[in-house]
Amino acid sequence: MKSSTRTIRIKTKTTGRSPFKSTNTLRAHAIKNTSSSSRTKKNKTKKFIKSVLLSRSFQITVKTFLFLLLVSSFSYGTYALVGDSVAEDVIVSKSEIVKRVTELASLPVNDPQAVVRVEDAEKLQKQNDFYSTVKEGDYIVVYQDVAIIYDLRNDAIVGVKRSDR
Repeated sequence: MKSSTRTIRIKTKTTGRSPFKSTNTLRAHAIKNTSSSSRTKKNKTKKFIKSVLLSRSFQITVKTFLFLLLVSSFSYGTYALVGDSVAEDVIVSKSEIVKRVTELASLPVNDPQAVVRVEDAEKLQKQNDFYSTVKEGDYIVVYQDVAIIYDLRNDAIVGVKRSDR
């Protein structure tokens, strides 16, 4: 069998236009439909966003997040400011210092006259040659006839000076 194709021609009125809408009219109609559908999508999106932003749970979540951010910022600032100075300052009792020094050297039986933490090493180094090896944070344990410089960080005796009494 042969397939035959027919061409159908539509005759128009004497105006010469096709009975179908013009292409410009079709384009305008398509743009109008598209813009109205995009407007409805935008309106739905706006309504959704508005409902989410105004919801109580969202507001509580945002307030909680901001509060935690503020507290953590303050805590970190305090840690950064105070943490460095506190980390170097090791606070040890007088009895603990005496106990540690006793483990490293033989000491008199009686209690020491003074246990002093070195705050200004340079000033001490200028006063006496005995303090030439002293550092800030060291302890000086003074007995009636013996003075001992103890380095707490390294758990070592740095210097010993006996008096001639």
